[in-house]
Amino acid sequence: MTTPEAIRGDTGASTRYRIIHPLPDFFDPRATVAIFLPNIYKEGSDDILRAITGATSKQRNKVEEERVQCFYIDQSNLRSQFLNSSYIINTMVNTNTYPVIFLATLVILGALASQASSRSLHEASMRGKHEQWMDRYGRVYKDADEKNKRFKIFKKNVKHIESFNQANEKPYKLAVNEFADLTNEEFKASRNGLKLHARSQTTASFRFENVTAVPPSLDWRVEGAVTPVKDQGQCGCCWAFSAVAATEGITKLKTGRLISLSEQELVDCDGIGGNQGCEGGLMDNAFLFIQQNDGISSEASYPYLGIDGFCNINM
Repeated sequence: MTTPEAIRGDTGASTRYRIIHPLPDFFDPRATVAIFLPNIYKEGSDDILRAITGATSKQRNKVEEERVQCFYIDQSNLRSQFLNSSYIINTMVNTNTYPVIFLATLVILGALASQASSRSLHEASMRGKHEQWMDRYGRVYKDADEKNKRFKIFKKNVKHIESFNQANEKPYKLAVNEFADLTNEEFKASRNGLKLHARSQTTASFRFENVTAVPPSLDWRVEGAVTPVKDQGQCGCCWAFSAVAATEGITKLKTGRLISLSEQELVDCDGIGGNQGCEGGLMDNAFLFIQQNDGISSEASYPYLGIDGFCNINM
């Protein structure tokens, strides 16, 4: 336990101390004093502080006779900070060395302990967020290794989101969603279902007259020709969503009614030109499928599942 003198940091000659227990090689007590007590510590003043390495039994007995004051600090939770060694930091005796040295040591160790505790609490908090996220989105991992791998990715993504939002440099904010345990590469791979290499090389002539009186831009949302945002999930059928969105807009302009149409029908039924459901396809082939089948089902009658399924229409 500590003494009142050490806590107060008194510097009177009758209450000065000297560290007599060996310190780690990387822990320079003089540097400690120089940082916290620049006006007290002076170069060459060896009597201010001296670490006695390899204290002998005779020295320890002498210390006991002089009524040693021992200060023990449990460092078991800071092994990584001290080369994985848990040891008693200082044993101090009432000789003639400033007690504030010990106080400075306590300040440093307290700061290290606070940092380690903060990191530990943050890690626990992040683990809790990951567990809550798994529950919300029904994520299940095959084993502990996979879970730990995904947790590290999740933590990195959450830190990026928090950093982005704190910077406040954009008119929008980021948030955690169901893809938070994926890397950018994994996310892109799961979304890139467009088969560019399969695109037809044939060209068609433009059958309409040239029009020049057009606005510089047109927002079809303002015209009410765009349905609410849909969730593609893990299925690589961006081609189906693109084709359906265009068809929904055309239907609105033609009939005045905005109807959400079925991407799942294209995923399950459209095999034209090599379209392969969740494995990718082309929008122009999807348009051809819709034309050949005199339309496409509504989302309500043929809801999206996000997986390859059996075709459920009469073709």
